[in-house]
Amino acid sequence: MASSTLGQTQRYAAGALLALALRQAQTHQTVLLGSHGLDDEPHPDEATAVEPDARDLWTHEFRGLLRPVLRFLEIDPKAWAGVEKTAASSDPKHHIGAFLRKIFEDEDDDDKALSERSDQELALAKAVDAMAMGLECGIIESAAEALRSASCRSDDDTASSARSKDHRKMAVLYMLLSACVADVNMAEEGMGSPRVTKGYDARHRVALRLLATWLDVKWGKMEAVEIMVACSAMAAAKEEEQSRESSSPRSRWENWKRGGIIGAAALTGGTLMAISGGLAAPAIAAGFTALRLAVGICISGFAFTEEDYSKPWEGWKTNLERYILQWESKHVYAVSTAIQDWLASRVALELMREGAMQTVLSGIISAFAWPATLVSAADFIDSKWTVGIDRSDKAGKMLADVLLNGLQGSRPVTLVGFSLGARVVFKCLQELAQLGNNEGIVERAVLIGAPVSVQGEMWESARKMVAGRFVNVYSTNDWILGITFRASLLTQGLAGIQAVQVPGVENVDVTELVFGHSSYRSLLQEILGHLELNSYFPVFHPCTPREK
Repeated sequence: MASSTLGQTQRYAAGALLALALRQAQTHQTVLLGSHGLDDEPHPDEATAVEPDARDLWTHEFRGLLRPVLRFLEIDPKAWAGVEKTAASSDPKHHIGAFLRKIFEDEDDDDKALSERSDQELALAKAVDAMAMGLECGIIESAAEALRSASCRSDDDTASSARSKDHRKMAVLYMLLSACVADVNMAEEGMGSPRVTKGYDARHRVALRLLATWLDVKWGKMEAVEIMVACSAMAAAKEEEQSRESSSPRSRWENWKRGGIIGAAALTGGTLMAISGGLAAPAIAAGFTALRLAVGICISGFAFTEEDYSKPWEGWKTNLERYILQWESKHVYAVSTAIQDWLASRVALELMREGAMQTVLSGIISAFAWPATLVSAADFIDSKWTVGIDRSDKAGKMLADVLLNGLQGSRPVTLVGFSLGARVVFKCLQELAQLGNNEGIVERAVLIGAPVSVQGEMWESARKMVAGRFVNVYSTNDWILGITFRASLLTQGLAGIQAVQVPGVENVDVTELVFGHSSYRSLLQEILGHLELNSYFPVFHPCTPREK
């Protein structure tokens, strides 16, 4: 059911804007973000190359992403096809401006109705501001208290009329998000698809991220809206369960929230552990908790102790409900220790002093040209590295199985991995692609120092499994990765050392920041901050060189 704060025309405009955002977000899977703006015409060859079949469009009725939202907004079903046609247009920029203007136009209601609507939008905006402030400070309890205080204060803000547009923006985003997370059986509703939409689709979140950019709303406020919608949804689900007097020890509202703790046990003996947020059911009556509508799974691939799986990620400032994947500790420790011992060896120190390591990455095309001492000294790493590669491939496939089973709570997932952990992420995406239509699970993927070949791997298929940004972070001086994965370096290229020329993949060079492969572990916070993952159109600044 649609929110009463928006009129019929405004609801239609909001639905149309979401449709346009869905289509644009899908286009950005193959057109690098920021390569051209709304006022620029894409190159003809580029436009032709990325044009999908009608049924492949995210806005097509078969996908089940748009029509449930239009139904929630109480838009006339006769108008749905027109919205879909508009979204499929190859030239959306004129439509976007028109629909944005419609959102801010008040309908012909009487003064009392307009006043009530304005008060409701103001109350919502205050609640969002309070929650966003709490998130920014990292104190959710303070946000809850601020929300309660805001609800008790009367509006004495003389400048509130000037902020009415901002209030309307929050009302639109709140309503659209509520529509996106509503469960709908499309077959029963006669919406042309046998699918049952449930949970928060990653493609919806990417579209809302783009729409928030169009509305000039900071993503932190949208994350606050997500928490408010999540708590409302869980409270409603809990009330429904209680009304049924269910005797089940695990109610539906708890299952809606659950993270992937069960599926993690299947990850070749690994565990999935919460860094923040936790898996406990939130106490709705006590106010807002660390509940999130999106999940981040962080995967280390270079570690010596159990702490090394979690500590590198602790400084990452994000409002995701974060988990770390602890996988195949025995083999990860073995690879990391072998590399560390070799780096400390007299042979390695001598080779580094002679500059042989940089020679490896300087364009040599034949293994016969490599220093014999270098190759023989690295041989003892190979067996452990081979096992590590094999286990990371298996862990990636099993992580895909966890995500397919929805054990992350049917919420959008951000996957971030470095070293062998980046390979786990990539193999997870490959497995999702091979198993069918699984495009709505992963929102973002970040590969850092990835031991993945540039050629001979299904990069295009993996890219399609990521609804939003797909980032490859590399360093051209990562000679450790070059040596351990030298066969691929010489014949197929290596993602951790060079750019991946695949449409829609962002390549970020951190050569000036990273000394070598092992330094990723201590620089993750800085690298992730540099990526601006919460920005739909990031602006990368050159990395500041570090003193050696």
